[in-house]
Amino acid sequence: MSDRVLMVEDDPSFAEALQAWLESRGFVVDHHPSGVGVVERVLADPPDALLLDLEVPGETGLSICSRVRKAYAGPILMVTGRDERFDEVIGFQLGADDYLTKPVDPELLVLRLRAALRRCPRPGAEPAEAWEIRDRDLAIDRRSRTVDVLGQRVDLTTGEFELLWLLAQHVGEPVSRDLYYREIRGIRYDGLDRMMDARMSDLRKKLAAAGLPDERICTVRGVGYQLTAAA
Repeated sequence: MSDRVLMVEDDPSFAEALQAWLESRGFVVDHHPSGVGVVERVLADPPDALLLDLEVPGETGLSICSRVRKAYAGPILMVTGRDERFDEVIGFQLGADDYLTKPVDPELLVLRLRAALRRCPRPGAEPAEAWEIRDRDLAIDRRSRTVDVLGQRVDLTTGEFELLWLLAQHVGEPVSRDLYYREIRGIRYDGLDRMMDARMSDLRKKLAAAGLPDERICTVRGVGYQLTAAA
C-alpha cells in the first residue's frame, strides 16, 4: 500500500515537480496550495506524512505543525526557501521531524521521508511490546510518543523523543553519531553537524528536571551517547 503524503506548498512549479517525483517513487500525494483548512484535513483524515512549506498563505507551516502535533503521530517534514537557523530550531521545538531548505534534492527528500516513516509505528505492523520500553525510572510509549520519568510526564519535542527511543533500543550500548543520522535523518553523518549533541543537551535537561539520575545517560567520547540500564 502506498504511503499518502499531504504536501502544503504555494509555489506551483515546485509543487508540480516535487509531486511528480514523489509519485514516481510510489507515494500518493495530495497537494494543498495554502494553509487554509490543512489542520482540519489532517485531523479528519490523517495522511501518512505531512510535508509543510513554512511560508504559505492562510496559515504558516509553523502554525500548522504546532496545532496538529499532539494529535497527529505521523512524520512532519518542513521545507523552506529561507536558510535561517532560527526557523529550524523553532520547527523542531514545535515537533517537526526534519527540515530541508530549497532548492531541495528530491532524492534526499525521499530518503528523509522514508526514514521518518520507518520510525512511526503502524497499527498491526509490529507486536504491541515493540511500542513500549519500560524500566524502573523510564516509561516510553512509541504509539502515543509519551515519556514518563518516575511517574512524571515529560514534554519532549519529536526530535528529542526519537533520540531517546533510539538510545532505549540500544540500552547498555553506545549509540554513535553515524547510527543516529542513518536511523533518524536517513543520511550518513558528515562529521560536522551537531544536531545530535544539541538535542541531547536539551533532552538531558528535561529528563534531569523530572528526576532521572544523571548517570543514566553518559557521553561516550569520540562515539556518541549511551543509555545505561536502571540499577
